[in-house]
Amino acid sequence: MKRLLETLAAPHYDRVTAAWRLLMGEAFHYGVFAPGEGPADLDRATAGLNEAMLAQLGPIEAGARVLDVGCGVGGPARWLAARTGARVHGLSTSATGIAAAEAARAELSAELAGRLSFGVADAQDNGLPEASFDACWVMESSHLMPEKPRMIAECARVLRPGGRLVLCDLIFREPLSTAELLDRRRELLCLDRVFGRARIESPGIYQRMCAEAGFDAWSHRDLSAETAPTLAAWRARLDAHRAEVEGHIGADAATDFGRACEILADLWATGRMGYFVMSARWGA
Repeated sequence: MKRLLETLAAPHYDRVTAAWRLLMGEAFHYGVFAPGEGPADLDRATAGLNEAMLAQLGPIEAGARVLDVGCGVGGPARWLAARTGARVHGLSTSATGIAAAEAARAELSAELAGRLSFGVADAQDNGLPEASFDACWVMESSHLMPEKPRMIAECARVLRPGGRLVLCDLIFREPLSTAELLDRRRELLCLDRVFGRARIESPGIYQRMCAEAGFDAWSHRDLSAETAPTLAAWRARLDAHRAEVEGHIGADAATDFGRACEILADLWATGRMGYFVMSARWGA
């Protein structure tokens, strides 16, 4: 049975999509900033995370099939199809996000649009045919999935032998103690309200989940320092678009977003949280 109605991510993203396009642009993910870059460079930095993902994944041949797991409004899928010539299918539990992705696809050239498709589906039970993709691209969506091992197993199921999984997301670099969790409970509740109910893991946990699903050749790269400026960039966009954001999600939610950026910046600065990109190979 599909878990589409069981996930909390879908209604959350349906509610925030319009506001987040103002705050984050079309990417809906962190950016990789070069030294000296600041908030004004967010769009270039989000493209930089795409490049970091592609570098970790390795070459994709024109015509290869890529599954974009948790595709948002389709920005990375469009980038990947244009950059590599791959055929990209994006899935999300958010009908609003998929509608936005389809609307953007309709504005593309016929050749590029023909290599893109999108659908509403749960990554933990995606319903796609076995061995039908050459790569799975999981961009900053796994932290919202309560059954990460099932999502990774679904990636394995739909990959052809030798296919690769690439995943980037927030991580705990130094997990909070029980006392710290209690002390920060209001901050953590704020993060849940803004970004959705998350379960953030360490790189070691991801490595174990991949191994249990049958992946090998696991490797990763820490991107914590390069992604840290994203939080100031989001806060700057909130300041620039405050009235419009409030029109979409309300004044309280806009205030929560700004506070959440401050909370995450502190967790980054103290080394508790960070960001990574990993890859693994299936059935080689």
